[in-house]
Amino acid sequence: MTRYKRFTFLCNPDERKAITELSTYLHRSQSDAVRFVVMKAVQELAEKTETQGVKDVAD
Repeated sequence: MTRYKRFTFLCNPDERKAITELSTYLHRSQSDAVRFVVMKAVQELAEKTETQGVKDVAD
């Protein structure tokens, strides 16, 4: 999929190292690794809201 929007964020050296290690493990770019984690979190959040309701998800 072609992407046209750029999103950047600040991270500390430990976070950057974790992203690098994850991307190496997944055999993907660092951007793909971050997208992977975000999409997994969204999936889990959706599953949790189905079973617990929106109000309790943040706990």
